[in-house]
Amino acid sequence: MERNNQLKLLAILFLGIILLNAVISLDAPSPIEIRGLESSVIVSDRAGFDLNNESLTFGAILPGSSASRTVSFVNSFDYPVSVEVYGEGEMKTFIQLNSFEVEGFGKEDFSVIIIVPQDQNYGKYSGNLILEVFSSKKGI
Repeated sequence: MERNNQLKLLAILFLGIILLNAVISLDAPSPIEIRGLESSVIVSDRAGFDLNNESLTFGAILPGSSASRTVSFVNSFDYPVSVEVYGEGEMKTFIQLNSFEVEGFGKEDFSVIIIVPQDQNYGKYSGNLILEVFSSKKGI
């Protein structure tokens, strides 16, 4: 009998956590668009450039240093948007968070900055630059 009561209590607790999570997520705005761009960096004992325009590559950089690339964002909506920028995959720890606003049909050039820790192991690191686009217009 004691075991059944414990299972019921556990089930109620589990359902409560799920319900709480659902209520919290209802309050958070959802992106209207998510864009991704492949990105990579080589951590090495030598610096080198990579000017690839198909993906966001930073070339080779030394541990403890940083690099930046300029990216253009074009708003294809007729109303203002806010953009949240972050890294995904192995690039998550390197890409510095960024956010900005863009008017309807506007364009914004922004810098993507990576910082490689001094104690980072040599190697190629890859992932994605993610841009989450949110409406800045009330009611959307």
